[in-house]
Amino acid sequence: MHHLSTLALAALLCAAHPALAGGRQGPVQEFDFVDPQGLTYQVRIPEGYDLVRHQEIAPGYDQCMGAARVRYDSKACFDQAMEYLNARLREGMARAKKACPSRDCQNSLVQLQKDWLAHGKSAGDFLQKYVAIYGYTSEMPMEFALEETLQQVRLLEAIAGHLEDFAR
Repeated sequence: MHHLSTLALAALLCAAHPALAGGRQGPVQEFDFVDPQGLTYQVRIPEGYDLVRHQEIAPGYDQCMGAARVRYDSKACFDQAMEYLNARLREGMARAKKACPSRDCQNSLVQLQKDWLAHGKSAGDFLQKYVAIYGYTSEMPMEFALEETLQQVRLLEAIAGHLEDFAR
């Protein structure tokens, strides 16, 4: 999905910008975009514009998923990615707790994490029970868990960074 959105954005930029749609010529940037399957696309965007590039959830995750042929393979990719994200969560939490200026701050941070875990569990349970059961979208609970964990990693890292900045 991330790959399609990048290509769709490139197509919209090309259609909307006269220099790329064959109208008035202006400076453009050209580069090759290689998707996870190894297909290469030549992309032209107006100079000064930046594409939002796909960011891999965990090192090696895209390659692992690209090579996955059966559900068990994708589950192994998921497990490896979750291991990586959970390590980042532990690091972010440790940094944030260390930078908290008070016991109240630390307690609030722990409660934030407990609330997030409860939300993730209830949403994951719902997806598993009512969506993935039909088999067509059986990877949806795993995708949800990865995306939500990545968002929590980013939040904890940002919180830790802000608390560390305030401590200086």
